[in-house]
Amino acid sequence: MPRIRVICHIDLDAFYVQVERALQRVPLGPTEPCAVVQYNAFAGGGIIALSYEAKRAGVKRNMRGDEARRICPGLKLVTVPVANEKADLTIYRDAGTQVFELLDKQGAVCERTSIDEAYIDISTLAREVLKRGAADAPSEDDLQGCHVLGISDEAVVSWVSSYADPAIATTGDAASTQPSIDTLLAAGAVVATRLRRLVKDTTGYTMSAGVAVNKLLAKHASGMHKPYQQTVVRPGAVDDLMRTVKITELNGLGGKKGEDLKRTHQLEFVADLQRFSREQLAREFPSGNSQSSFVSWLYDACRGVCHKPVERRLFMDSVGNSKTFRGPDMLRTFSAVEKYIGLLSIEIFERLQVYKTRYSVRPTLATVGLYQSTTQVTRKGTSFTVSGGEGHSASRSFQLSGELASATDLAKRATSAAKLYLEKDCQGNFALTALGLITTKMVEIPKVNIMTFFGAAAAGPVKTLPTQSTIASAEPDKAQWKALANPAAIDRAELDAVDLPPGLRQEIERTLKKAPAGKSQPRLSFEALPPSTSLSADKFCDAPAASDAQVTADTDASGWACSTCTFRNEGEGSDEWLQCSICQTERSDRYRQPVKDVPRKRGARKESASVKRKATGPATPLDAFLTKRAK
Repeated sequence: MPRIRVICHIDLDAFYVQVERALQRVPLGPTEPCAVVQYNAFAGGGIIALSYEAKRAGVKRNMRGDEARRICPGLKLVTVPVANEKADLTIYRDAGTQVFELLDKQGAVCERTSIDEAYIDISTLAREVLKRGAADAPSEDDLQGCHVLGISDEAVVSWVSSYADPAIATTGDAASTQPSIDTLLAAGAVVATRLRRLVKDTTGYTMSAGVAVNKLLAKHASGMHKPYQQTVVRPGAVDDLMRTVKITELNGLGGKKGEDLKRTHQLEFVADLQRFSREQLAREFPSGNSQSSFVSWLYDACRGVCHKPVERRLFMDSVGNSKTFRGPDMLRTFSAVEKYIGLLSIEIFERLQVYKTRYSVRPTLATVGLYQSTTQVTRKGTSFTVSGGEGHSASRSFQLSGELASATDLAKRATSAAKLYLEKDCQGNFALTALGLITTKMVEIPKVNIMTFFGAAAAGPVKTLPTQSTIASAEPDKAQWKALANPAAIDRAELDAVDLPPGLRQEIERTLKKAPAGKSQPRLSFEALPPSTSLSADKFCDAPAASDAQVTADTDASGWACSTCTFRNEGEGSDEWLQCSICQTERSDRYRQPVKDVPRKRGARKESASVKRKATGPATPLDAFLTKRAK
């Protein structure tokens, strides 16, 4: 039997307003109606966030501030911070980070999905509550604001407390240790209540929650009772919940697919999809593996089934922003597009630097979005205008094979992608109502490289061994290099104690061995790696520029080196136009640098006569180390 999970979706209540009340950038009372507006002052600014007091007075999102004040005369308007000629959400983003990191420290597996929302897997915490049994039974105060679908509010306390009763705490025979689903959800309700209280006591922020056995159900439950409340979805109440979720509110059906389903088949709620078989859904969404996957997901989702696990991630899986342009402000020239892509890139690059420092991740894909015209949409009963619409929007993506060197680097590549579309598809005639740029598909930045491996293994506790970036600019500590050059400094036990990818470990072991008689000793660099290696140079090149860079990647291209990021290509023969796989710098004469002699590979083609390999200077301490080991 699969292990039962307890998943909680948390949603911070009117979060922008809560942050403004905490920071007091504008004096705000705890119950004073408030709205956060965009920095555009036209008609009081567009409302992007509301307090519950303002909502009860009839104010809605996307109203203009002046209209909202006519509805609610006492409404306080707070303008969002501004940077790079657009809204700056940093203060709200940082406040959300404070909350999610606090939850992570409690043992919950936290997957952040936006500034103010996240999924948390509390299965382990719920089982710990079960183990403590009656000794950890909740009080009535503990469960204030807790609702359970299918159970009256008066009976919630007795239902949640049921996990403390050994007679009903497990399923099957008396020896079973697997709790029933209801029992585990009851324990999860206690955990969610206590986590919400902890967040409020520690940060001052309140949040609502949905508790269920999967992410889909938890997400739809979290908004049922707000603010500072929670809703538990029992298995027996799933169908009832699906009958309240509208087609267009289901993640994945919020756009054209959802509207088409609703119109074509007269569907209103998600549960209405249950009358379709898999085959009927396949006919509705034919062809392609992605569509087949979509059909399987849709068939399960309308029944409240979701198999996606919660993945620990305290950061959002995308970093992006956008800006809208209305009326005379619409973008009609390439120079204007280039300007605003540059401004968007500045913020994105700054946020990516935080990701790199705090979480050691980088994006692998970037997408620029271009929108013309506008269209009316309705969400949660509110109609408003958005940029784009069918046939009036386009996106262009490009790969990021290494870390971005700068905001300018990102801006240049995004501008090139945008111009290609505007020149080819729009024939240079365009009027953009919105522009967006987003980086996605985060991957971990490897922390292991050859130099740091030797620094850790040979120097023991010494943490200041020089890297490639410092060899050329400063003389290393002689004592440190003496330890590094000691043939006995790196032994088998030390090598085994270091956590390395298998392929890298093999290459290090091979490089450390004495070279065969009559053969030149290979230098400790990727020159020693065979062309078929799966290791990528950009996994190990994270140092600033250095004249004696050691990383080699493509062995089939003419020798060249990038002065931007230490990437060097010492391959042979071809004159193909290349890019540095780390910083995307294109090869050109101004990036060519002389490179050192390297051992020729057996069977390798002779190098082009136009490429001469010259020594760049005296041997580095690393060369001396390997030479000494070879002797």
